[in-house]
Amino acid sequence: MISVLAAARQGHLKWACDDCIKSEKVIVGKPEEQDWNGITYPFFTHNDETLECQTCRCMFEFSKEEKKFWYEDLKFIVWSYPKNCP
Repeated sequence: MISVLAAARQGHLKWACDDCIKSEKVIVGKPEEQDWNGITYPFFTHNDETLECQTCRCMFEFSKEEKKFWYEDLKFIVWSYPKNCP
């Protein structure tokens, strides 16, 4: 199993700098509330992400607030993403 330090070096851990947290560009996550199944790594922070709708091909935003809700309240597994725009 890969160590946390090695995972961080390989870019697998989602984290942000203190300035991004203070300016609210990201929301601090709660890894203990997430379903990551020991296969991948949890989100330590959530950030806005632009995705492409698989139906209409329009770009849409998967917001940091939605991510926190998806992964920490609804308990979706952390490698799941919305496939279609709202």
